[in-house]
Amino acid sequence: FSGPDKSAETLITNAERLQRQVYYRNSVLVNATSGLNTSLYAYNLSLILNLTRLADSYLNTSKQLYSQGNYTGAATYAIKAINTYGEVIELQEKLSEALNIEFKVGKEQEKYNITAANVTAINRTALVLQLEVLKARIAELKNVLGKINQSIYNITGALNLLDDAESLLSDAEAKLQTGNITVSELAKTLGTVKKILGLVNAELQRASLKVTVVRAMKLGILKNNATQVLNMTPIINHTKIKGKGKPSINDTKELEEEVNKTESKLEKEAKKQADIKQLFKQAEKQIQEAKKDINVIKKEVKEEEEGHGKGNQGKKEEARGNNKK
Repeated sequence: FSGPDKSAETLITNAERLQRQVYYRNSVLVNATSGLNTSLYAYNLSLILNLTRLADSYLNTSKQLYSQGNYTGAATYAIKAINTYGEVIELQEKLSEALNIEFKVGKEQEKYNITAANVTAINRTALVLQLEVLKARIAELKNVLGKINQSIYNITGALNLLDDAESLLSDAEAKLQTGNITVSELAKTLGTVKKILGLVNAELQRASLKVTVVRAMKLGILKNNATQVLNMTPIINHTKIKGKGKPSINDTKELEEEVNKTESKLEKEAKKQADIKQLFKQAEKQIQEAKKDINVIKKEVKEEEEGHGKGNQGKKEEARGNNKK
């Protein structure tokens, strides 16, 4: 770099040095986990690789600003890159300890060549790990949704949507094995699945709220008017993609359009959701207070059954006995 601001130039140079160190270590970690059960390290490695990409974007922005003559901005983003690479290195150390591997120091990491192939390989690995994490999240959500009382809140659409998200991931996995998917295509598929999980999470919150409020009203705990909650209907009205096997391109596009429309619908209900969440907190608080009262009553009854002088009634009888004496 040639320019009047040497401090920004120095910061960028230091960021590039850390970038080489991070990329070298990432390659070691990726190779070390390739023959292992990746699910054990999926979250940590995915976090490391995603943070690396974030640091890279900061460094690239810094270089662009420097070339445009914005040295203050260049220095700011170079510092962000340095700090983020630093976080990555800390996480790399922890994962290397868990894997019982050591990083070589000196020339090996300083001379690590960051090529387009290396960047693509690391980005691809990060996405594959994300895929594993998303599969686990889908299984977890299905398990939680399966406990919802559907007579109170219908979550069939959410379950159908999760099934189709699972199909998208299975299709992506199959294409990965045959090499018929690009990094950008995989990223797009994972992005759609993440949106689906966001929608299903929102639906789960609504379902949990309605179940709680209905329960509170049946117990006579919630005195407030909860009509707004009782009238809530599912946001997700999704019919599972017909047929078995991999979803077609048209099916996938249709699914993406539906997800985007549902997201818009959810945004419009944001204000209503805020009011409903407040009522949810109130209902939960009242239920907890009622449980405390019930526990106190149970304790009193138990003490009365065990003998005089333990419960309130026993204490009264004991006092009367003492007066007679």
